[in-house]
Amino acid sequence: MDILIAKAKQDSTRFFTSGVSIGIKDTNTFFNSDYDSSFKNPQVRLVVDKLSTKYANLTLNTRKNDILNLVTSNQEQGLGVSDLVGSLKSYFDELSGANGWQAWRIARTEAGNAWDSGAFLNYQELGFATFDVVGCEDSITDCNRTDIKLEEVDGLEFHPNHTGCLVPSEI
Repeated sequence: MDILIAKAKQDSTRFFTSGVSIGIKDTNTFFNSDYDSSFKNPQVRLVVDKLSTKYANLTLNTRKNDILNLVTSNQEQGLGVSDLVGSLKSYFDELSGANGWQAWRIARTEAGNAWDSGAFLNYQELGFATFDVVGCEDSITDCNRTDIKLEEVDGLEFHPNHTGCLVPSEI
């Protein structure tokens, strides 16, 4: 499993680097700043490493558990190998086949996370100290919270379909 995690992390690094860089560049434009968005910036490398590690671990553990549940369910129902093959095919079709809606949802979520992380690096560099979550309708999780202190940001919890983003309270 460690080899798979390392490969998934490596494969996702360019994706996250791009998202973080775009987040920084967009906020540079908005705030007329010049924070370094390249991979030469150690903060960018640190954030990309954190994002790709989290993605690799979560994704592979989710897939492993899903497949284990499919196999267990098929065994408990007394189904044969061909039924298991059909179940696995349906599962992977949902991820990346003709009905690959899950892959699109995952990509959208992770791209948003990368952009938010890049923007947040720039917000810190610019000295912002409090933040608001905007653009999401949920009030059960931390969506729509306001005046969040810098040290609280890492502990925020959002629902799986969160569409909001973090912005400085001061603007």
